Amino acid sequence: MLSDAPEEGAALLLQRFEYRVRIRRLEGKNEQQKQALHSRLGEVERQLEVLRERHRQDEAFARYEAERDEGIDLSQLSGREMRRLRGDLQIIFQDPYSSLNPRMTVEHIVAEGPVTHGMGKRGTPALRSYVLDMMRQCGLQEHMMHRYPHEFSGGQRQRVGIARALAVDPKFVVCDECVSALDVSIQSQIINLLQQLKEQNDLTYLFITHDLAVVRYMADRIGVMYLGDIVELGDAEAVFEDPRHPYTVALLSCVPSLEGQGKERPRILLGGSIPSPIHPPAGCKFHTRCYMACDVCRTKEPPIFEVSPGHIVACHFPEKKICSPD
Repeated sequence: MLSDAPEEGAALLLQRFEYRVRIRRLEGKNEQQKQALHSRLGEVERQLEVLRERHRQDEAFARYEAERDEGIDLSQLSGREMRRLRGDLQIIFQDPYSSLNPRMTVEHIVAEGPVTHGMGKRGTPALRSYVLDMMRQCGLQEHMMHRYPHEFSGGQRQRVGIARALAVDPKFVVCDECVSALDVSIQSQIINLLQQLKEQNDLTYLFITHDLAVVRYMADRIGVMYLGDIVELGDAEAVFEDPRHPYTVALLSCVPSLEGQGKERPRILLGGSIPSPIHPPAGCKFHTRCYMACDVCRTKEPPIFEVSPGHIVACHFPEKKICSPD
C-alpha cells in the first residue's frame, strides 16, 4: 500500500480485516461487544485515511490507489495472512469420500475448522451444540455425529462436506463439481440444499461444473472456459439466450430442450481433438475446432468485446449470431 512504510499500512489493513471478521461472527449475539469492535474499526479506517493523504502525491502510490478495490491479491499474502483469510474462503470437493478423513467422526470433521480458526474449543458443550446446528442445517441428524465417512451414502457424505465448509461461516464457497459424483436423484437434493443455504447464509458460490442444466439452475453469472481461458462471460440469461462465442453455441446446442421443436438449436458437432493445454495453438485457442475460423483466428489472439452491458466475449466475430455451422 505504501512505498516507504509498507509494514505500517499492512498492519492496519490486517487489523481492519480481523475486526470485520469478528463483527460478522457476532451478528445477533453480543451487541455491546459488537459496538466496541465497530468503534475500533472506525479508528483503523481513520488511520488508513491519514496514511493515504500522506502519500497522495506519491506517483507509485497514486497508480496503485487508482486500482484499489475491496479485493485481495491472494498471491501476495503471507502464510499467516492466508490462514486468517481461509475462514472466508471454503471449498466443497468433487469426491465426497476421498475428501473426508476416514479416521475422524462427523463431529470431529465439522468441528475441525471452528477449532482451527478459534471459534470454539474442542470438547466443549458450546462447540458440540454449534456442530449439531450446522449438521441440522445440512440435513444430518444428531445420531450421525459419531459415525465415520464409510458409514454414509454418497449424498450424506456430501452433506458432511458441505457442513464442514460452512462451519467457519465463510463468505465465498468454491463448489468443485460437487454433484457430479452423485446419482441424479441425490444431485437435485444437494443442489436444493446449496440454494437454501446460499439464501440463508448470504453466500457467494463459484460453481464449477460441466452440467449445463445445473449451471442454468444455479448461476447468476456464467463464465465459459476453453483451455484455461474465459471465452464468454455474462449474466446467465444473456449467455443462454444470446450466446456469441462459437464454443458456447456448440455447448448449448447439446442441451436437450423441452420447449418444443420450434425452439431447439441445431446440433453442432465440433471436429478435431482438444489441443494440448501445455502447448496451445497460436492465435485463438479454439480455431482448430471452430466452424467460423479464418486466417486472422490462426494468427492473432481474439480481442475482448463487450457485446452488451456485462456480456463479454473473446472472439474476432462477436457480432455474428451464429447458431449453426451451415
